[in-house]
Amino acid sequence: MSKNLKQKKLSPQNDTPHAGQDRIAFFFGALLVYLIGITARVTAFHSLWRGVQCTLIVDTTALLLVLVNRHLLHAVQKHLRNGYALAGYILTSAALSAGVIILFTRFLGTILPLLASPWTRLPNAQFVYFTYLFSAWAVAGRWLDERARYNNERIDALAAHNAMVQSEMQRLRLQLSPHFLFNTLNMLAVEIPEHSRRALLVLRELNHYLRYTLDNAERSLLPATQEIAGLRSFVRLQQMRYGESLRLTIKVEGSPQGHCMPTFLLQPIVENAIKHSMISANGTIDVHIHIVTKPGIVSVQVSNCGDLETPSELPGTGTGLRNIGRRLALHYPERHNFLLEQQGELVVAQLMLRGEPC
Repeated sequence: MSKNLKQKKLSPQNDTPHAGQDRIAFFFGALLVYLIGITARVTAFHSLWRGVQCTLIVDTTALLLVLVNRHLLHAVQKHLRNGYALAGYILTSAALSAGVIILFTRFLGTILPLLASPWTRLPNAQFVYFTYLFSAWAVAGRWLDERARYNNERIDALAAHNAMVQSEMQRLRLQLSPHFLFNTLNMLAVEIPEHSRRALLVLRELNHYLRYTLDNAERSLLPATQEIAGLRSFVRLQQMRYGESLRLTIKVEGSPQGHCMPTFLLQPIVENAIKHSMISANGTIDVHIHIVTKPGIVSVQVSNCGDLETPSELPGTGTGLRNIGRRLALHYPERHNFLLEQQGELVVAQLMLRGEPC
């Protein structure tokens, strides 16, 4: 896993977003408790000032008990084997805490007679209210903890998946360059004995293309303008190899500006078309590339004379096309189409990319 992914990974021990959400939830919950307490006590005391004083003292004590209970629940929940045991613990601690608050309220009325709450004459109502209060806080805290744990697991899973995808993309990119270089060196081995001058020109053009390849070897994505420029360099290399026997055209419609594409995505499609193309009626290998760019869409069509049903005289390993399919699945999940089909006497590769690559 990369250093950046490790830095972004969250854990239950130092989950800052969860701690922030917990504090916000506690703040709004405490505010609600104070509002309910003030409303009830002002009505009971018939005095705003006494109602506010009593609420601040009693409910603040209750909220401190909430924090103590939350800490104790964290400590003991790993020893509670099932949900019934957990529910029993929450209800028991809530009832005990309610009893403590009732005793504290009576003690407060003894030392401060002005704050002797009329509620002391209704111990059952007090007990039910505070038991509900402490139970609700415990359940809400437990829910927040479970949600934080679920979010942490999702983040860990996404980080692991992202690391796997990045590793796979890197493997596919590294696989492409040796594949292309192997094919080109085989071509030079054939050309050197009989056409040494043309082989030298091919070698020089290969040097330029490999420089382009090395400059972008560590980049998984390129602006579409650069990818098309790299494709044109590859086309020049192929035309130098085949000479007049290859008729290869590139037509670009729309503006590639603003689009990004996976690095070296188009080259293996064109290479496959040239390699498996049949000689046309005029004795040439005809390959046509048509690239259309629209807002949010890049469409590529590569056509050549051929027959998908007829085995090629130059069978390949299928590395290039498998590479394309896998990279498209990684960069454009559910947002791409790649078809290789027969249209009359032509074999047509159609590629459509929607949206920005991952």
